[in-house]
Amino acid sequence: LWHGFGQGGASWWRNLPTLATQHRSGTVLAPDWLGCGGSSRPTWTAGDDGEAAEDFFADSFEQWRAQLGLDRMHLVGHSMGAIIAVRYAEKYPEHVSSLVLASPAGVPHPPSETFQDRVNAQPLSLRREIFRTVGNAWDAGYTPQYASRLFGGWLGRSMIQGYVNRRFHESVTNKPEFAEYMYQHWQGQASGELALQAMLSPGAFAKRPLIDRIPNLEPSIPITFIYGDRDWMDIRPARRIKRRLAQDTKSADRVVRCFELEEAGHQLMIDQPDAFNDIVLKSIHDDEVAGGMEPHKFEYSSAGSLEAIRRMEAAGMQNAQDTSEA
Repeated sequence: LWHGFGQGGASWWRNLPTLATQHRSGTVLAPDWLGCGGSSRPTWTAGDDGEAAEDFFADSFEQWRAQLGLDRMHLVGHSMGAIIAVRYAEKYPEHVSSLVLASPAGVPHPPSETFQDRVNAQPLSLRREIFRTVGNAWDAGYTPQYASRLFGGWLGRSMIQGYVNRRFHESVTNKPEFAEYMYQHWQGQASGELALQAMLSPGAFAKRPLIDRIPNLEPSIPITFIYGDRDWMDIRPARRIKRRLAQDTKSADRVVRCFELEEAGHQLMIDQPDAFNDIVLKSIHDDEVAGGMEPHKFEYSSAGSLEAIRRMEAAGMQNAQDTSEA
């Protein structure tokens, strides 16, 4: 499991127990990116080069894999972690059994106008000025972690706690602990966090869009997209990838799934962990069986899970005829 920007392996706290106990291997690994979370903080050497930034993480993960003696893995990447997962699959396809891209950042092409152009086109308002400030800070290389370290102590904690309280429903357990976890691992020396400006432009548009790269992955690697129905990441580019590959006679047999998770936003694995786990377990199980493994019995979160999975996959392709450039 690969976390998204600003988080760490513990971001999967609502998923790890179920995935580990229900998958046939009994093992799920959730490492921190190099230079993030509890990992070491080497000097950032990629500058603002998007490909070098992706390789900073993908190559270090390959070293980690080799040291652990792992052979093939199912990779689940969230947000920016999905970009890194795709890069790993590009470079080391022989070690990838399947890809699950959860609310992936950086799939679509960027708009023709710049972020600042879009901000300047808005009417004068406080909202416009806030976005202008965010864009300027982004271009200058500042990160949310920098702001947390700058404010420090009570104010830094309050900033993160306020975000967690606003972002997640009251039903989400351990919110104070998660906020403190984020605060603590944001205090280290700036390292992996500097990938933000290297890999993305404001608006989370990748400098190396995945919509051009995913179709060129090793065809034997099954791909599962999962988005939330309240997600600020746009599901339409994933639908376009699935449709494009289905129409290509050379790629018609490739496995590409697209789900829209109900009652979930960008942090979908935290918002709806049971449904998220159900989709991941079923997708991986189906891929394993298609690859020649014996069926494995696992428990869904509820009696209606299988029906819900089918419904969410149908929703994922509901507007599959949309041909807009998204």
